[in-house]
Amino acid sequence: MTSRCCLHYQLKRLLPIIMTCFVAESLSLVQSKGNITIIKLHHVYADLVASARKSSDKGISREHIELFKAHDRSRHGRVLGNVVEFPVGGSSNPFVAGIYFTRVRIGTPSKEYYVQVDTGSDLLWLNCNPCTACPRSNNLGMILVPYDPQASTTSSPITCIDSICEHSFKVSSNVCDTTQLCSYGFQYGDGSSTTGYLVSDTFIYNTIHPNNTLANNEARIVFGCGYSQSGNLLTAQNVVDGIIGFGQSKLSVISQLYSQGLTPAAFAHCLQGSEQGGGILVVGNIVGVKAVYTPIVSSQPHYNLNLRGISVGSNQLIVDESAYETTNLQGTIIDSGTTLAYLIEPIYTSFINAIIKGAPDGAHLLAEQGVPCFMYMGSVDDTFPMVTLHFEGADMILKARHYLIRQADVNTELWCVGWHPISYAAAVGGGLLTILGDIVLKDQLIIYDLDNQQIGWVNYDCSSSISVSTSNGKSESVSPHYLRNSAPLLDARISLVSQFVMFLTNIYILCMYYKD
Repeated sequence: MTSRCCLHYQLKRLLPIIMTCFVAESLSLVQSKGNITIIKLHHVYADLVASARKSSDKGISREHIELFKAHDRSRHGRVLGNVVEFPVGGSSNPFVAGIYFTRVRIGTPSKEYYVQVDTGSDLLWLNCNPCTACPRSNNLGMILVPYDPQASTTSSPITCIDSICEHSFKVSSNVCDTTQLCSYGFQYGDGSSTTGYLVSDTFIYNTIHPNNTLANNEARIVFGCGYSQSGNLLTAQNVVDGIIGFGQSKLSVISQLYSQGLTPAAFAHCLQGSEQGGGILVVGNIVGVKAVYTPIVSSQPHYNLNLRGISVGSNQLIVDESAYETTNLQGTIIDSGTTLAYLIEPIYTSFINAIIKGAPDGAHLLAEQGVPCFMYMGSVDDTFPMVTLHFEGADMILKARHYLIRQADVNTELWCVGWHPISYAAAVGGGLLTILGDIVLKDQLIIYDLDNQQIGWVNYDCSSSISVSTSNGKSESVSPHYLRNSAPLLDARISLVSQFVMFLTNIYILCMYYKD
């Protein structure tokens, strides 16, 4: 027996598949000054062991910036702006269903909320009063406080007769009147859901000016007030205050800031894969890197890319080309809200067979229920085969840490494949999507150039700074800043419990292995 039991229940992530209310109109504008937004990322369980990156270790009011002239915005189609930065927390550690999260400030007076960073969805939503079942804390030592529209002097509900709600898919089929709120509803790929209504309030964000000086900026945005959540959004150990979606719809934060002339239609993230976790999420133009780019598939709800093939080592998988086609129910997406990677058949089986065949001497295969694991004491990055994802116009070259997960550090080295058949992620109807989550995206600078409808990447040390263009046409270096947990003792206890559970798991695995 392997520790697949730990993986199966904890590695499912939030891929949005149903939006029962979706607003597609542009928003009323409240002018703010700035235009490169940088968001720093941090992973929830960054301090726990079993990071797949380190094989040898154990284990994202500020002063407004000068307004850009209207004729310049019209002429250029987009404006340069200030670097907007958010601290980041979390990691890609899957054993505790890790996520990357950031902190946002909303309302007057402003309050802080922790939200998961998710490029696989669009809406920013928060737990909202009167949600009596919403969590008030998590095992990270965070105190979670629902957003209270009544407590903010700048909060305003969006009604169903508002122009931004005219083209939404209503949760209720009742005829709209002037008092009815604009409702929304999402169901995610793991069966969890959120229901609520849209509100407008002040969004406060940090900007980085020349010479790395900081300033406060604010913009009025529309987001979800979620009064009814279900599933992991209520019960997960790492539950936070909500989710911030960075999809392409007009309700995403990136689209709202762009529509107000505050940022360009571009952002990037760099998710650190080490035990420390964290990273950077930047809304703005990245400069000074040699990235390769592939086009975004048009008319799709996610960041769909044209995957043409996969190679393990020097050998390309022999799979029918139809398996890589993009349709309304099939394709390949990148999603920071998913921990692992999921492949459709027959790609998955062919991939697993190639990894097993390419495993180094001394790697003892253990497998149960289709999840292969390897007992191996050496450096996996140096000995296991590299994997190349062949996209339209660009290749993504991955080391073993992008598909193997170290499960324990007690007396043995157990590495399990973190890419799974899509049936795991599609248990509630997720479709035939190949999903590339944090395990693939980590330790790379991923650039979303929405103006040109392309996504680029380059291998990157996400603990180092990145260069972003500012409003004066120069560039500034942005370094990662990490969100630290407020209860280090609790973190230590969680870490000890995690190690003890993994110790028992390994003892069982070793017994079964030597018994055979």
